[in-house]
Amino acid sequence: MATEIVNLTYEAVTKAIEEVLEQYPNHPHQQAFAHPEMKQELIVYVLNQTNNEFKVAEGNAETSEDVNTEVSQKLSQNSEEINSAIRQGIDAIVQEKSEWIEQHIPPQQKPE
Repeated sequence: MATEIVNLTYEAVTKAIEEVLEQYPNHPHQQAFAHPEMKQELIVYVLNQTNNEFKVAEGNAETSEDVNTEVSQKLSQNSEEINSAIRQGIDAIVQEKSEWIEQHIPPQQKPE
């Protein structure tokens, strides 16, 4: 049976990013972080700001359920820390990449 190392923090962060981004406006935040490179940059930012936890997992369905449970626990235990890092990351990346965002994400058209 295959053994793998699972970064529980990575899993928790990717779930939390989706939830936090829902609270931001569609333009430019949600649209910007819909791009895989931008989302990956945000994930890396958050992982660098938080303590990462890992688990050694066997490759079976039961272990997958265990990992999901531990990810949920990680989210509930560290949600404030993770959410704060996500918000800081969103602000920092949007500011840093403002030119890229202006070039790649057209402004919203106002209905006439």
